[in-house]
Amino acid sequence: MVGIKLNNKTQSLHNQLIDEIRQYALGQAPGTRLPSENDLSQSLGIARMTVSRAMNQLAGEGIIYRERGRGTFAAGQSEPTIYLILPGGSPEFSRDIGVALRERSQEQNIRLEVINQVIAGQRYTDIDMTALKKLPFRSRVILTGNWFHHVVDFFQQRQCRVLLINFRNERYFIDSASLGWSLIETDLTGIIIKIIRNLQEHGCRRIAMLQSGNHYMSSTSHSFREALKQCGLEFFPELLFTSPRSVNDAFNHMDMALQLRRRFPFDAFIASTAPLLNGALQAMQYHQIRIPDEIWPAALCGRGELGTYPFPLITASLPFRECGLKAIDTLCREDYRQEHYIFKETGQS
Repeated sequence: MVGIKLNNKTQSLHNQLIDEIRQYALGQAPGTRLPSENDLSQSLGIARMTVSRAMNQLAGEGIIYRERGRGTFAAGQSEPTIYLILPGGSPEFSRDIGVALRERSQEQNIRLEVINQVIAGQRYTDIDMTALKKLPFRSRVILTGNWFHHVVDFFQQRQCRVLLINFRNERYFIDSASLGWSLIETDLTGIIIKIIRNLQEHGCRRIAMLQSGNHYMSSTSHSFREALKQCGLEFFPELLFTSPRSVNDAFNHMDMALQLRRRFPFDAFIASTAPLLNGALQAMQYHQIRIPDEIWPAALCGRGELGTYPFPLITASLPFRECGLKAIDTLCREDYRQEHYIFKETGQS
């Protein structure tokens, strides 16, 4: 078969065959008939079962399609799609970014497909490769979180165009620049520093954090610790609380923190989401805490996400919307090239 050579000593025969047929099919006009499995088997001198397995995988990727009684054909370019891959659950940023991603993809006539729950177990190494293998060759992919460093080779082999939205944690696991990936960063540490400086002006010295997500792996907790350090304040592990997103859970965590306040005192707290702030405030009111005289509240969200309160509140809005819009624009560029953007607070870059 013209254009197909199986002479790569470092790659298995199966993977060589898939890559070669894929490249050949992508180079054909949509609807072009491809050689049969029997023709490929004879011309390449390999078992027909090996050819059949390769064809099945390529059909699953959407590279080729089969018609009973007619043969196998090149699918050509399918509907333009961008894949947002999430490890599972509902990260605090996914909803906000998701709205912007859907809005911009609709404007660009691009289909946005979410592949969720790719973490099959409790550890980041428990990755469901069945879900990832649904990605077509040369897909445009958006990644968030720090779960994917064990499958970097997979994205490289698929020749994916990858954009990483980084919340100031992933850089400790991977060098996106060396991989040719585009990078959008949120200066989360800088945003939290702004809040802490404001709290310091009000005399606050022991600041707690109420966040959602993993306790120490979270980018929020990492940035919180770094921000305290840069502001000359001490980090107390006992003042870092992790709660699900609900108001009730936040109430319970703050209730516990307030009961232990004599042992682990704090004079301010930062909530990472609006529901966590509301739950914490309800607990403070239950304990009859004088706000802000005893404890200053602050939140990583915009005023538009919050209600009206009879006391001052320090907020800083995270640029999730800007990240989502820029991600689609970057991946959709006809003259695509590796890019690096850093967004500070909403409206700044």
